[in-house]
Amino acid sequence: MKQLFKVNADGCLVWKSGRPPRVTKANALELSISKWEFIVEWLKKGRQLNEDGSNETCGLCLLYNNPKKEYGPGAACQGCLVRAYTGRQYCAGTPYYTLGIDGVDASALSAVDATTAELEFLQSLHWRSDEGGGGQ
Repeated sequence: MKQLFKVNADGCLVWKSGRPPRVTKANALELSISKWEFIVEWLKKGRQLNEDGSNETCGLCLLYNNPKKEYGPGAACQGCLVRAYTGRQYCAGTPYYTLGIDGVDASALSAVDATTAELEFLQSLHWRSDEGGGGQ
């Protein structure tokens, strides 16, 4: 997958083209994985990341927790592989939820470890969905 992200002058992760690609059930997980691959590599280079773009740069969130849509109580994230695995909304129960990405100090090895854990978690969803453990 081509490079989709960049870090802007404010240290925030954004879509390189200024907007996300078309997100479908077929590519949502890959877009999310691509985001975390970029973040891990960025931090491994010792660079600062002030914000990860949250749900505006996550393929799964754009499909199942779109910031431009309104959801009824408990309806956000319905259909998302992450929610299917954790049983919780907004990535609760994943490495992301405990990461606290705002103001990540790239010199801290724990930031690389935490972002790598999120990347590995998302990558594990491939085989979980292939074996019927997910809900796309």
